[in-house]
Amino acid sequence: MAGRLQGKVAIVTGAGSQGSGIGNGKATAVLFAREGARVLCVDQDLGRAEGTCGVIRSEGGDASVFLADVSQSCDCAAMIAAALERYGRLDVIHNNVGIGVPGTIEQVTEAEWDHTLAINLKSIVLAIQAASRRSRLPEAARSSMCPPSPGCATGATPSQRTRRAKPASSA
Repeated sequence: MAGRLQGKVAIVTGAGSQGSGIGNGKATAVLFAREGARVLCVDQDLGRAEGTCGVIRSEGGDASVFLADVSQSCDCAAMIAAALERYGRLDVIHNNVGIGVPGTIEQVTEAEWDHTLAINLKSIVLAIQAASRRSRLPEAARSSMCPPSPGCATGATPSQRTRRAKPASSA
């Protein structure tokens, strides 16, 4: 199925991999490039994002790096601007970034929890807001923000997921 993203531009946040192996962000960025997308690899660690771009370029793909803290609206706005300036368009934002909090619920501090929510949830809103202000996103993208879930994996809009979830009426 190669070529499903031919001519498209994708942003992948959290595109670097921490530690050995390949993380979800790096895997997504590489797969998008293999499918024909030009990829903006966004990470808070420039070296990790460069590693992902290196893999993409070694396979003949087109990728560039952008350093950002996606929990900050100014960084999200700059990230969108960079994609539009470098590639002239934006078709996909893959909000991959996410962190965990070590310890039990009794041990987590309010500051740690706030930071986790900023990275895992707030960043999604900020990225989509920044994109919707700068580019013409499809209606489904402007009206649908969802962290990873089974409903989101279908690619359906919220109203489509609701319709699918309703039991069939007997006639």
